[in-house]
Amino acid sequence: MENGTPSTRSAAQADKLLRALLDSTSDFIMIADAEGKPILFNRAYAAAIEAALGVAMRPGMRPHKLLEDPAAVATWDSFHERVLGGESFVVEISQLFPDGLRHFSFSFSPIVEDDVVTGFCEISRDITERIQAEENLRESERLLRESQEVAQIGSYVLDLRSGEWSATPYLNAIFGIDESMPHTVEYWNQLLHPEWRDVMLRYFSEHVIAGGNPFD
Repeated sequence: MENGTPSTRSAAQADKLLRALLDSTSDFIMIADAEGKPILFNRAYAAAIEAALGVAMRPGMRPHKLLEDPAAVATWDSFHERVLGGESFVVEISQLFPDGLRHFSFSFSPIVEDDVVTGFCEISRDITERIQAEENLRESERLLRESQEVAQIGSYVLDLRSGEWSATPYLNAIFGIDESMPHTVEYWNQLLHPEWRDVMLRYFSEHVIAGGNPFD
């Protein structure tokens, strides 16, 4: 036989479902009261705090107060002041872990009841892979630019619908143009000697675009 009134059983069931929902995501979720003290957090959040600070998370404990760097503590205090002031915002922070530097995105949202801020919700996620992918892409683009300069070649991307194109800096240098000039097929054609315009446009439209061949 179940104990308690229907209302208490319903509340207990709702709390159980909420806990299951919070623990079903890999995001780090924490809900704090009007003083900024955590009152509810999911399993992922507790695990992240233990990994970063070496302490077991518990309700009422403000993890950032355990940081050794006063500037970092002040930064987190400012975040909490902002969200408890009614502001919603997102920040990205890098944190050094035993296994290396990791990057996180933090979303802060105030909890408002009857036009009064009664707490806030903090949702964060590990974006290390995304940051590393962006850094790898920038490095690849840098190496591509350097290799093109050494080989004295350039590359471009053309939007067939608009006729507009973008080019690497070295290709712009080859054409003798800069970013302020129109990057269109029409303008590119004007750069050619009149005797070569028809020949080059036919080559471009038939050999490159229709034939799917590189522009040599």
